[in-house]
Amino acid sequence: MFLFDRIPWFGKVIEQPPILRHQGFVSSLGPYYYSSCIVLREDWDYPKRARSLLATIEVEPPPPESDNLPDLPAASRAFLEGLGAIQLRSFRAEPDADESRRLAEINASDDLSRFKDELRSLALPFRQEPPGLDQVKALVKLLAKGPAALKIHTESPKKILVAAFKPLGYKYVSSKGGQGGFFLQKRTDANNMIELEFDMGSRYQQCSASFNFHGPLWWRRITICPLSDLITSTAINDTAHWAGMCANMAVIVKHLEGRLVPHAERIFGPAPKWYKYDA
Repeated sequence: MFLFDRIPWFGKVIEQPPILRHQGFVSSLGPYYYSSCIVLREDWDYPKRARSLLATIEVEPPPPESDNLPDLPAASRAFLEGLGAIQLRSFRAEPDADESRRLAEINASDDLSRFKDELRSLALPFRQEPPGLDQVKALVKLLAKGPAALKIHTESPKKILVAAFKPLGYKYVSSKGGQGGFFLQKRTDANNMIELEFDMGSRYQQCSASFNFHGPLWWRRITICPLSDLITSTAINDTAHWAGMCANMAVIVKHLEGRLVPHAERIFGPAPKWYKYDA
């Protein structure tokens, strides 16, 4: 790996110390993610050697009312284009020291347990009755034939999921899905983001899901399936059962939009217009 640091993308070097990152985009550098740099890495985990370039461009934030970040100077754009086609773009915001302390104080005092308790008392439209003896016997016979025989869906699980949340304004994000994972997004009027994350496993026979609400520098997460803290996922019996589960989760999400979303936006406020979310 080679690190080319202190690149003057905007005509001068931004004199800032390395930024401490928990996501670890450049994992080989440890916990630090350096500003204004290019990293050349070689990966030997593949049958053939893979080389990649990661360019990091640090920008001083514009005023909140600005619609976009400042454009790169022509010379910097030409330099990046000369490196090759860009495969992935990612955008992140980092707090300064004062904002980091403020966020830590908020996170320590903001208790989300009351919102979790409210979900358990909601009147949900779908209630799954315990399976009868004949259903149990049929299931045992299928299991005896191996996992491949256990086909529980007669309709696309993704189609049912997307249809359940479309009336609430959520859109499916294909770039974040795969291997039984589905993501739906909706932006609030304050430019904060709601992300619904669903994990159904490779065979779509179980589900765990969460309601994620965040802005540039903060994040709130509440599990919406299962609601019990004693288990990590809920089994899916068949297509009708999955449709009922989606209907229940839509009710839960609508409740959180009316309770958790305004609570968090009162604390953190709106996101700047120029902030762009990954999609």
